[in-house]
Amino acid sequence: MVLIQKLSKFVLKNDFTSNNRINAGLGKPEPLCYAASPIRLCGALCASIKMNDKMDKQYFLPLSQLKSVAEGYGACIATDDITVQGKKVGFMYRESPDPDVPADSGWRFFSGDEPQEHVDNAANTAFYDINTIANYDESIVEFLPFPVGSAFGRNDDGEFEAEPFPTDLDSEL
Repeated sequence: MVLIQKLSKFVLKNDFTSNNRINAGLGKPEPLCYAASPIRLCGALCASIKMNDKMDKQYFLPLSQLKSVAEGYGACIATDDITVQGKKVGFMYRESPDPDVPADSGWRFFSGDEPQEHVDNAANTAFYDINTIANYDESIVEFLPFPVGSAFGRNDDGEFEAEPFPTDLDSEL
């Protein structure tokens, strides 16, 4: 799996900050704007990260349904399979946080059903507060304290179990 590491570098090269959207007359919040969207993220990220345009999407959970499930874990990357389609997390891993992304925890979440082309397209993923993803799938919470290098996938019984860490993350960068 090529997965997400190259995505975060792509996202940082593209200037789609909230201020630029507002200046362009679009007026919609970015995914990282803490209070304005269902993708609440650490306040420092909202001010500093450059993000792809995701707000035209219809998110599966409205902001009004989000609750405090896993506050304080920082940022993560998740696919639209989870945030737009409402699928449960099927595979997750924790890599070293991106030093260019404030509050990045290193966690990456996938439904496990995404075709590689979907994962490779930056428009299908975004940075989120881990609490947001925990609202989509509370079963991830017990794994959040695990260290960098951890990976988990759902087994046939629907339970998470340890999996080998993806080894091809850097080979595609």
